[in-house]
Amino acid sequence: MATCPKCQLPNPDSADACIWCGRHKFVAEPAAAVAVAVGAPMAPAVGAPMAPMSTPSPESRSVPLSSHANLILTPAPKSVSSETRTLAATPAALAVQHAITTPVPSDTAPPRIQAKLVVLRGQRINHEYPLYPGRNMMGRFADKPVDIDLGAQEAEGQVWSSRQHALITFDKNVLLVEDLNSLNGTWVNGARLVAGTKRTLQPNDIIQIGTVQMKLVIS
Repeated sequence: MATCPKCQLPNPDSADACIWCGRHKFVAEPAAAVAVAVGAPMAPAVGAPMAPMSTPSPESRSVPLSSHANLILTPAPKSVSSETRTLAATPAALAVQHAITTPVPSDTAPPRIQAKLVVLRGQRINHEYPLYPGRNMMGRFADKPVDIDLGAQEAEGQVWSSRQHALITFDKNVLLVEDLNSLNGTWVNGARLVAGTKRTLQPNDIIQIGTVQMKLVIS
């Protein structure tokens, strides 16, 4: 058995060159030296000092890749390039991230509706009385102002509406009607309201005050 003086690995006696590193003209050594070169433990002779194991040089530790067919190479992890980091900080990317992370409010305010009373029966049919947010006083203008003056809608001698007859409150798209303790009462869809009690109005409800009938129109 021959030992290569470069890589200290055993070779067949018939080899002309080292099968590991390819170096020529190596000399054969005893089997004991070969065992030391490959790191195999040897039992020292009785009474003889143990020879120290030589450390192979950096060149001897390099073995050709062709001799290790089963060696598995793991590629180094790819680092994030500067272009990728720059793309993540662009305004477009930040806008997309903001749109994803920003919560969308679920309770958006509904659009404000418009409401009016259209005269169905009276002296001025199809006349319109717009209803505004807040208080809308209905009656006959006299010593106190009203928002919906029905004096011109009733015929002479048939004035049945009071000066402050009823009140419509328009708040947050909800309309409430209330009779103000009038003499002849306020009627909604043929039913008389209890004085001081508020009732919710719906589209196309018919309100009657005295001899005047009006339809609620919402758009």
